[in-house]
Amino acid sequence: MSATATAADVDLWPEDLEPKGEPSPSAILRQQGYRLGERTGDVVYGEVESQYENGEFIHTMYVAASYLRVRKPVLQVRHNLALYPATFHFPGTNGEFGRGVFTANTVDEFREQLREQLRSSDIVWLIQSLIAQARDLDTNE
Repeated sequence: MSATATAADVDLWPEDLEPKGEPSPSAILRQQGYRLGERTGDVVYGEVESQYENGEFIHTMYVAASYLRVRKPVLQVRHNLALYPATFHFPGTNGEFGRGVFTANTVDEFREQLREQLRSSDIVWLIQSLIAQARDLDTNE
């Protein structure tokens, strides 16, 4: 073997690329989507779509029910390359995001605001309705 490394053999990246510190807003949202699925036997679960646009990350959380082919956006979180502050946006009656903006400056504020939103009567009612309708489908097969 030659002492000269080929381009494919050379790794110039730093040793430690793992992030340090608190979890990202998207990781927290995805974790809660997974937990919703656990709680409902995957009848209803949360999904998160992320994109990067105009210098900011945009994470949209959906409540979904596969049996019903339903997927409804319930909140959106935006932040720049720094994870915090992260700003919450909520869909209005027309489905457009913008109403009810709240900014979380820390991971603790983010979790607290997310907890409040996930327990809101609108989201709880949506989840309960989807569970009832999906279970109706299961019993009629």
